[in-house]
Amino acid sequence: MKLSGHEQGVMMTSNDALVTKVMAAQLGYFNDEYSKLFLKNKKKMYPIINRGTWSRVQAYRQTITKFLTAFKDAPNVNILSLGGGYDTTFFWLLQEDPSLSTRLCYVEVDYDSVVNKKIEVINKNANIKEMILNDSAESSPYEINADNYKLFACNVCDTQSLSAKLQEFKVAGNVPTLVLTECLLIYLEP
Repeated sequence: MKLSGHEQGVMMTSNDALVTKVMAAQLGYFNDEYSKLFLKNKKKMYPIINRGTWSRVQAYRQTITKFLTAFKDAPNVNILSLGGGYDTTFFWLLQEDPSLSTRLCYVEVDYDSVVNKKIEVINKNANIKEMILNDSAESSPYEINADNYKLFACNVCDTQSLSAKLQEFKVAGNVPTLVLTECLLIYLEP
């Protein structure tokens, strides 16, 4: 799919976020041993950027933790991350609480090139690939459709296609669901 200049700029923000997250994690602002797997070139960031990244990551993780705590007795929950880029929250969650692997369905949606790169990195790293349960034989090299983790490309503005893909991937619509749109909404047309 050919991306417009605006879409390419938006997609590049996933690389920027990844660089800042890796640097902040390496400096001990928070624990994230997975982000570095997705990064090719590191660069040093100003302390104010590292603190901002810490703040963003902490807010994100607190929101997810509050959601999971609120629905701790629910047999199943969904987290739908729209435009999450190279975020590694799914892997962090399972590292923190391995029991989530059987009740959590974590769904990530992004641009084709981001999804393809993410899948490539996942497939090269056994320690993260093994966290993904029962990857469907129907998955393609460009998608992951596992019991606890789903990753696919879709234009999030095309709600009909997004809804169809969620149904195709059998994402339950009748369980508690947290929708994450970190830094996505500012790029959408009103």
